[in-house]
Amino acid sequence: MKIDVLGTEYEILIQNNNPKMKDSDGFCEWISKKIIITDSYRSDEDALENIDDYIHKVIRHEAFHALFAEMGIKKWLHDEELIDMLAMQYPKIRKIMDACDAYKLPIEKGVNNE
Repeated sequence: MKIDVLGTEYEILIQNNNPKMKDSDGFCEWISKKIIITDSYRSDEDALENIDDYIHKVIRHEAFHALFAEMGIKKWLHDEELIDMLAMQYPKIRKIMDACDAYKLPIEKGVNNE
């Protein structure tokens, strides 16, 4: 699958035996424009109950790494705690933005800026 990250195409790949994976479930190669995740834990008897939700969270996590890379924010590019928080909270943030129609709110003169 390919996604557009701020005008740059990234490829999302599933690779279960990638040596770069080490102890992680995914990584973002922002130089080669690839997001690589594993789903090898699907066969793990100790795996999470809803593994699909977890895989989506891993994809969001790596996509935030890609976003920071494309924005040039190298300071936070490797901040795993910040990236993980954004990945976990994004569905809630999106729900809030969708609920208030934040993408196309009309701006009316005199409402709050008289």
